[in-house]
Amino acid sequence: MSRNDQTGNKPHFSASQLAMMSRCGEQWRRRYIENEKAPPAVAMLKGTALHHGAEINFKQKIETRKDLPKNDIVETAVDKLEAAFRDDVSLTKEERKIGTKKLLSQATEEVVKLATVHADEQAPEYQPLKVEQEFRVVMDDCDYDLLGYIDLIDDTQRVVDLKTSKAKPKAGLADESIQLTGYAAYQVTQGVYPVNVRLDVLTSSKRGVTRTTVDSIRDANDLRTLGKRIDMAAAAIQAGVFMPAIPGSWWCSNTWCGYWDSCPYVNSERKAKQLVQLES
Repeated sequence: MSRNDQTGNKPHFSASQLAMMSRCGEQWRRRYIENEKAPPAVAMLKGTALHHGAEINFKQKIETRKDLPKNDIVETAVDKLEAAFRDDVSLTKEERKIGTKKLLSQATEEVVKLATVHADEQAPEYQPLKVEQEFRVVMDDCDYDLLGYIDLIDDTQRVVDLKTSKAKPKAGLADESIQLTGYAAYQVTQGVYPVNVRLDVLTSSKRGVTRTTVDSIRDANDLRTLGKRIDMAAAAIQAGVFMPAIPGSWWCSNTWCGYWDSCPYVNSERKAKQLVQLES
């Protein structure tokens, strides 16, 4: 990795692409080679809505140094959710039984709770310098560059990735995040080193929404391992090797993968029969 450049013409990976390829090469192949764009799942739409509310607030806060009123942040997130539901959304068999109207009502209730905690606890802690910062790190010795968008860089030069989750994040999650390493690569091109990184996670459960922050740093070893991961991903593409997910992985399900029903590596008929048996 050598420098940040917004004009590169080489093909690129994003940190999310690298993570997807590691989880399921077949999912990556269908999305980025076959260009099959699966509709997002409901869980993804809720995260997207919250991110939008945070983005609108943080962008104006760069100049004003003040957060928007809580109701404005919440309404912005809900508006985004409703707009996303009007577009295409991937529903599981169980969700189709519930119906889109009720699903939207349930999702809206959860987004209101998430956005409220964001406004109360997350937003006041950060003074943003850059929001949704686009970057391209040119890889001199590779056929692919690294491209991405950073949620937030605050006035301490810390890189922050905002997440939502159904389970409380484990202590070492920030150490393992490919996304944070990719974002740190951009900071290095800006002369920031080592890089402080953070996952700021809102966990939603029946008991409510809780916030967890997980901090880490990135150094030269982390960036070298990211470079090796990019090299290996490029080699896999050249060889046409796309390993599917391990059966039983949480992401290998009709809830999280829009290609699950038609995946040649999944016995979806057996899974469907098991669901019917559980319901009866």
